[in-house]
Amino acid sequence: MRIDFIDPFLEATEEIIREVLNVEPKRGEMELNEQETIPDIGVFLGLTGQASGRMLINFDKNLALKIIEVMNGEPHALESEMGQATIGELGNMITGRAVTKLYEKGFHFNLTPPSVIVGNNVRVSTLGIETLSVPYHISYGNLEINISIKENV
Repeated sequence: MRIDFIDPFLEATEEIIREVLNVEPKRGEMELNEQETIPDIGVFLGLTGQASGRMLINFDKNLALKIIEVMNGEPHALESEMGQATIGELGNMITGRAVTKLYEKGFHFNLTPPSVIVGNNVRVSTLGIETLSVPYHISYGNLEINISIKENV
């Protein structure tokens, strides 16, 4: 997995969290995983182009609810259509900015529409592709970026 594919996703995550919540996200230790567990809600976006793969952003319930409230100006449940649309839009914002950064470096990627997954301890595996997991602590809760990208040859 190329680090020049990964850094734009981490930079974009940190920038969008700062803009939306006006807080500083604290990055934890990166690790390679064979599978991820979505604690409460996650957004899944596929990538195609020079490399194939996906990004999965996991949110704990407290952070997701805060994001939904801030982005909508009022609270909504995780299970509601508005709550899920909001989390999907945050995923779009992060990946859109990351893909723009990659494009500026000469890489070309396309994105799939986001899929929002709601549930407790849902497990996700990407077979045959390493997944880099990067946790973030934010004053409202935790999120984790999971990036699985394999360069097309």
